[in-house]
Amino acid sequence: MFYSVFKSTIICMVLMVNLHLYSVAVRDQPSKNESFSADTVNVKTFGARGDGVQNDSAAFQKAIIYASGARKVLLVPKGIYKISNLVVYPNSKIVGVRGSSVLVLTNGTQNNRQCFLLTDVSKNILISNIAFDANGKNNAGKNIFCIKSTLSPKGSINNLTIQNCSFTGSKNYGSVFLIGPTDHITNVVIFNCLFNNLGSSAVSVRGINGLTFNSNTVTNWDLLDKINAAFSFQSQVCSNIVFRNNYFKNKDAAYFAVECAGTCLNHGVFTGNTFDGNGYDASGISGVFNNCLFKDNKHLNGGGTHRSGYELVGDNDTLTNNVIEHGSIQLGAGTPNIAYAAHTGSGYIVTGNRITGNYGTNNLCLSIGGFDTVKSAWIEHNIFDNHGGKGNAPVIEIGQRGPAKNVTIQNNQLLGSPGNSCIRMKVSAGNHYSENIMIRKNTITGENGIQVYDMPVWKGVKISENDFTGISGSVFMKTSGFSSEFHLEKNKSLKKLN
Repeated sequence: MFYSVFKSTIICMVLMVNLHLYSVAVRDQPSKNESFSADTVNVKTFGARGDGVQNDSAAFQKAIIYASGARKVLLVPKGIYKISNLVVYPNSKIVGVRGSSVLVLTNGTQNNRQCFLLTDVSKNILISNIAFDANGKNNAGKNIFCIKSTLSPKGSINNLTIQNCSFTGSKNYGSVFLIGPTDHITNVVIFNCLFNNLGSSAVSVRGINGLTFNSNTVTNWDLLDKINAAFSFQSQVCSNIVFRNNYFKNKDAAYFAVECAGTCLNHGVFTGNTFDGNGYDASGISGVFNNCLFKDNKHLNGGGTHRSGYELVGDNDTLTNNVIEHGSIQLGAGTPNIAYAAHTGSGYIVTGNRITGNYGTNNLCLSIGGFDTVKSAWIEHNIFDNHGGKGNAPVIEIGQRGPAKNVTIQNNQLLGSPGNSCIRMKVSAGNHYSENIMIRKNTITGENGIQVYDMPVWKGVKISENDFTGISGSVFMKTSGFSSEFHLEKNKSLKKLN
């Protein structure tokens, strides 16, 4: 009964999630804005030199004001333009020569300085082929940005495209820092940009509704702070996100590539991205995600933990066809500071993934249950390979960090390591009553099969139709004998041990 009802519920949730994801109203790549004429104007016409010596701020600002008002394209020829705090007006279209039009923030000592500033009301803006240098080494203050928004409670950003640009030299928060009232930043595209050598995050957004981050490269972030993800969703609810075909690689940091901290992200698609951890725990995705799809992503060269894979908290999230190399998946909050955001911990779907542990000490492939309760999860057709694990290194862990309920693990291949169990069911102190756990039709290879601790707090466990061929101890209890809550049926080569 539990199996059929739960399967029907999961199928319904998958259909609902996919229907919504296909309806997310964000642009996949830059679009032409028909409100602009074909006319152009050169920034040097207004006195900008681009010689890397003169402060071009005043001339550049005049050019932006004129070009935006006249609906003309503002051309930025090859050169190095020393500028600061330029306000980008509505209907601005600023186009440089890729790799040759360099905007450098002037030297300074004050906090909160930036190359470009977006204010009320920023709409219909294109920034293309510009190389931004926030010049953090010559700015003694904090919060040094390439592009930043400052919006009043009624302010907004709509239809902003940043394409073919590069960003470097920023300090604190993000090189691109978009913050405003929730749902007042909409229809933003960041396309084919390079972010490199950054003091903190590449991009940090708050309250955004409608973002496409597509075909970008992010390398060497968080060189100063050591606490920030490459891409940070922070503090305010973010919605309708498309994150596609991006490449991330850090040289030394041990933090997530993408993090949703202190808030939740509703309705997102993360697909076709490559996260290279470079041997560190810097290639993962963490946070509270609701109704999100993670598909066809590659997490390579990880450091062995969920920081090199996924730490998911939320509802109705699907992970499918991802490759995780030397990392793991954590369903439920791995730390208490992200467990509070609004969600029920229901509807996790993990299917068709290949997860390889790093064969180190105390690492695993999948953990179900966190500081919040996982209320339903469907795990099917995955390969979980931890055959080289050392020390306390199961393949799958259930209930160790928190309660897990209504969990189905079926049709998976599990490869365990010597001295370890393939599935460990253990309840940590203070966490009780993990229930309705179904483990069926899995191929389980290793020294030990399923190891169960703390018998009294498990309810409704069914272990059926699994293949334990070659396992020395298929299912065994550590603290007491089998109870009536455990049902073992039709397993192959089962060795039942107390």
